[in-house]
Amino acid sequence: MSEVYIESAFTGLYEPSDPKIIEPIKTITAFDFGTGGGNRLSSVNRIIAEHVLDELYIDKQGKPRTILAQELTAAALHALYGSNNVHVEPIKLHPTSSGRSGIFGTGLSAYAALEEMRDIMAELDLPLEAIVAAQSYMVDRTVRHGEILGVSLVKPPGLPKDFDRWSFGQPWCLDERIWRKREDLGQRLLRQQGKI
Repeated sequence: MSEVYIESAFTGLYEPSDPKIIEPIKTITAFDFGTGGGNRLSSVNRIIAEHVLDELYIDKQGKPRTILAQELTAAALHALYGSNNVHVEPIKLHPTSSGRSGIFGTGLSAYAALEEMRDIMAELDLPLEAIVAAQSYMVDRTVRHGEILGVSLVKPPGLPKDFDRWSFGQPWCLDERIWRKREDLGQRLLRQQGKI
């Protein structure tokens, strides 16, 4: 694991991929951050959804990309543009999962979400490559998950660094200080599990 990866998970500063690499990719993977619902104006999931639709959804040839989104980001996409205007494939949730990550990696973590997204890509006969749309502190960790799972993820510029002041179900998403503490523990656990 490189030093840039470790630093970006604690600072939110990541290096975007070359636009020439991003442009031909036809799939977007959008990851939830926190538990703030998509209808709240300050929700990070809504901000991610806005970035997906405003910056990534339509490629330079004017063609829409397929979007695979976690539950809250998918809800934000539909709330913003309506289900008739954009095609979103919400990921399937684990039957035993609340759909949200728990403090010790329980629930539907970014790793588990990407596993399901990979399976959907295979079902839809899409290449195992995608543009990652996530809160900036999560980007490089999610890319590392992709390397392990065989999904090539590219990083667009401009992903949000915001924290979610409504994320009472995931308090580590409330602010940077709490995030860093949880990330330190989380990275150790993920290394032990072979997920980063």
